[in-house]
Amino acid sequence: MTPTATPTVTATATPVLPPLNHFQCYETHRKTAGIAGVTLDDAFGPGVVTLKKLKRLCAPADVNGDDPDAPLDPDHLGFYTLKQTSPRFHRVQNVTVTNEFATHVLDVVKPDRLLVPTAKSLSGPIDLPAAFAVDHFKCYRTAFEKFRAFCHRHRRPVRRDHRRASKSHRISACRRTRTARASPT
Repeated sequence: MTPTATPTVTATATPVLPPLNHFQCYETHRKTAGIAGVTLDDAFGPGVVTLKKLKRLCAPADVNGDDPDAPLDPDHLGFYTLKQTSPRFHRVQNVTVTNEFATHVLDVVKPDRLLVPTAKSLSGPIDLPAAFAVDHFKCYRTAFEKFRAFCHRHRRPVRRDHRRASKSHRISACRRTRTARASPT
């Protein structure tokens, strides 16, 4: 009898992420940031982006009394517009997204925002904490599948109907990113 090696399977625990706060965002009017060479990696793949403008500051919010301590959370999010410079993003069709309000089937069209952990002060400059309890999020422009199918099925002008539908029914799908590093400029 010859001894043979038998592979051993070990189970890896799936990390349990803490629940995220809801955030309410406030419009800001800032000059162009122009931060090039930021690398991001999420469920839709890696990419290199340029951050264009800080458009919103998002504060933790209590929705319907579910989290009364949320407004006390120090972690905020900065909401930057972005342009993915490489590789070219290819539309992903028929993605199902579910949250506490509804389930949607949509197309992921292109990356367009980055949510960045941010510190805020109402009294002057503030130092960044050593670590944030919230991740970076790469957000995507989306299109509802049912509107795209409706436009094609009824032979209506796709551009005009699609624009009207996406303006009134636009949502963003955000994915946690594994990396977010900016090259010095």
